[in-house]
Amino acid sequence: MLELGPGPGFFSVYIARRVSSGHLCLVHLQREMLDKARARIRRAGVSNVSFAQAGASALPFAREVFDAAFLVTVLGEVPDAAACVAALRDVVRTGGLLSITELAGDPDAMTERDITALAKEANLEHAETFRMRAA
Repeated sequence: MLELGPGPGFFSVYIARRVSSGHLCLVHLQREMLDKARARIRRAGVSNVSFAQAGASALPFAREVFDAAFLVTVLGEVPDAAACVAALRDVVRTGGLLSITELAGDPDAMTERDITALAKEANLEHAETFRMRAA
């Protein structure tokens, strides 16, 4: 599994533990964020995680190497969101899963309509949308 833009690894420990028979690769543009995520992973005692420094539109992986990829509140911050989605499409295997989460209130959040359009442009099939319920 690929996590793009993990920041300091907020979700990474949880996800790595859920893919216990697999591997999680964290990809971030900023070395400082990867170092913070690495420290969090180390403190949690999780060992099935690797790290790569790269831009969101130039992922350093072969085609179709991941079963799934996800990004949380990242796509709106990427300079070329269409290129990012296309790069993710290329590294996720055919039939795999790409999960894009944008949260209301994030000043850089993309709209569901924009994400759906990017997915369609990248020839991805939109499977499902989850919405958070108001408290």
